[in-house]
Amino acid sequence: MQKYYLAYGSNLNLDAMRFRCPSATKVGVYYLSGYSLQFRYYLTIERDEKSVVPLGVFLIDEEEEILLDEYEGYPTLYRKETFNFTLDGKETNGIIYIMNDGQIPISEPSDNYLKVCLEGYRDFGLDEKYLLKALDKVKNS
Repeated sequence: MQKYYLAYGSNLNLDAMRFRCPSATKVGVYYLSGYSLQFRYYLTIERDEKSVVPLGVFLIDEEEEILLDEYEGYPTLYRKETFNFTLDGKETNGIIYIMNDGQIPISEPSDNYLKVCLEGYRDFGLDEKYLLKALDKVKNS
């Protein structure tokens, strides 16, 4: 059974995603209101009523979900939540990984991780300002 996966960090990078989940299909973009990006070395999202997070939407199968669970350190490092969203005018839902509190403190990403994420933003045609705002926030905290 296939399901939607909502990506916001390194998994936006199509080369990285092809390596992790070879048959995942890029299907679109969704903007999640009420959240912002946060660097805890790796990216996560946090509640922020005034912000929006751009997400890449993939279609994955059960085997790829297991691979993503392993990559994301589920359930210890990241938890998995289901979000309702609209894709092509239709209501649906998808999974998203959110870092568990207390796992990694707010901290700057490595240059390589940031580069992979920036390439992912370009792969999806997303405005890098969202990512750079999160980077500025962690550098100034």
